[in-house]
Amino acid sequence: MLRVEKEESYILALHGIAISCFYILLSILLRLAEWFAMTITGWGGLAEGFPWWIILPLTVTFYPPVFIYYRENLDQVNPKDDLITALLLIPLLLIGYVVLSIL
Repeated sequence: MLRVEKEESYILALHGIAISCFYILLSILLRLAEWFAMTITGWGGLAEGFPWWIILPLTVTFYPPVFIYYRENLDQVNPKDDLITALLLIPLLLIGYVVLSIL
């Protein structure tokens, strides 16, 4: 039977949270792209937005390279500054999502 150590389960849980955040970020970015396309071209847009079966493969495709890029540049990054930046960006992303959902 496969045994997972406590530290490995902690890392798996963090990856799960990171993948979930990445999924939400991609859905917001796709919604923004759709809104810009509708604004510029007059296109009617998708009725229900992008479906989950489009966003999920994009998440699975783009999360590993983003994580590898982050790990390679970890020595150049201050995690405390990154956390502060992320916490400041979350309200902006949520406000943008709410505004775009209303439109």
